[in-house]
Amino acid sequence: MPGGAQRKANLDMLIEKARAYESTSYKGLFHFVRYIEQLQKYDVDYGEASIEDEHADTVRVMTIHKSKGLEFPVVIVAGMGKRFNMQDARSAVALHAGMGVGLDAVNLEYRTKIPSIIKKVIQKEEALESLGEELRVLYVALTRAKEKLIITGTLSNPEDKISDGRVFQGNKRKELSFLQLSHAVTYWDFILPAVLRTEGEPLKLQILHVEDVVKESIEEEEKSGISRAVLENWDVNEIYEPKLHDMMKEQFEFIYPYEKSSMRKLKFTVTELKKRAYEIGLDGGEEEREEEGELLQEEPEVVPMIPQFLQEDEVLAGAARGTAYHRVMELLDMKGMPEFTEDTAGEKENWKKYFMDWLDDQVRRGRIEEDAARCICWEDILQFAKSGIGRRLREADGKQRLWREQPFVLGIDARELYPEEEDGELILVQGIIDAYFEEPDGLVVLDYKTDKIRRKEELAERYQEQLRYYAKALEQMTGKKVKEKIIYSFTLKEGIYLNK
Repeated sequence: MPGGAQRKANLDMLIEKARAYESTSYKGLFHFVRYIEQLQKYDVDYGEASIEDEHADTVRVMTIHKSKGLEFPVVIVAGMGKRFNMQDARSAVALHAGMGVGLDAVNLEYRTKIPSIIKKVIQKEEALESLGEELRVLYVALTRAKEKLIITGTLSNPEDKISDGRVFQGNKRKELSFLQLSHAVTYWDFILPAVLRTEGEPLKLQILHVEDVVKESIEEEEKSGISRAVLENWDVNEIYEPKLHDMMKEQFEFIYPYEKSSMRKLKFTVTELKKRAYEIGLDGGEEEREEEGELLQEEPEVVPMIPQFLQEDEVLAGAARGTAYHRVMELLDMKGMPEFTEDTAGEKENWKKYFMDWLDDQVRRGRIEEDAARCICWEDILQFAKSGIGRRLREADGKQRLWREQPFVLGIDARELYPEEEDGELILVQGIIDAYFEEPDGLVVLDYKTDKIRRKEELAERYQEQLRYYAKALEQMTGKKVKEKIIYSFTLKEGIYLNK
């Protein structure tokens, strides 16, 4: 699959974001989807996940310390000519964990100052320890390559260094002597003697002088550049580089054939499409309104008549109230719900106790927020359970034919939204179906609404497009016919059946 590694990394990042979200006080798929919608609404972009690792086909620049434990096919170790940092060994006061403090010996009579013996010893020990650490660092650098190792660095007099190293070629010992190691001031003092005394190994030593590098660079520029004479007699009508001219002409004259499609929105939520269709209907089919971000049908906030300072508890309203009701309907055990046989006060009280105990248990388990639970009216849930829709839902749940909070992604022809579209582009539509269940003669789509309205016709007109896309998505996913589309209004306490 094209970009398969990147797609997998993006999915892994999404999983990590979901895990991080679950560790907060909010839980469940419904809340996470709403969280993602809010990120989209405010254009929060985490970017693509990084797929780079030690096995990636890229060039990585790092320090020697960072390379510990890693291996690469080709390694370039640079800066071998840099002098070692010996500041600790040359400090005015020499310090050592085991030997103590080394100071200068001062002769007040003759006004002279010379390093004491202990200071000399400490400085020498510090220098040897520093060289030992540098040697260990060099070992790490030279053992990272699996196939090829390139070592680079500068030298002021490379020929002299090489001639000094050849003095030891006659020594058949492969190890460098303590004298050579203790007098090293750069990594070259470790590397060159070892390389020069090694025979029969696949090693190559090459010296590049500054003059050679500069000369090569100048020659390359002269080959690729334009002569001075041409620049002085430049003719604007003449084409000096035909290939470059043709390439630039092709690029500058290019016209993207799908410019109209690039200006259109090609991914919608069902909520956006619902709002879009509703607004077009209100405008009498006039010019469509331009989509700008996510459009939400927000429920008006209910202003309480009681002053706020007299209210004991803050009650959720608007979209938050709708979210709370959806969460309850997602978790409610329909088949375990007690039957409501008689419309009596005792029966109502028993059902209320059952529901409130269940709601308290969900709050304790962290599945429903306490603020959300306070805004749930148990009579609304009871009325739903008593309704014909509730009984059908309970029966379907008992047969394990009930599905809730079903996400989907649907591809529709762009001409459905843009009639002038000609190229047959697909538009993605995503959403979450509140609930659907299966009966012997087909599927039933159910959507819960808490909108503060007075007429069911208004609710049907507002959401019929949304239910249409739900039905279309279900038919594509399951291959089964959707026979009914139902909206249940908790405000009106009844179901609205859509025929369109």
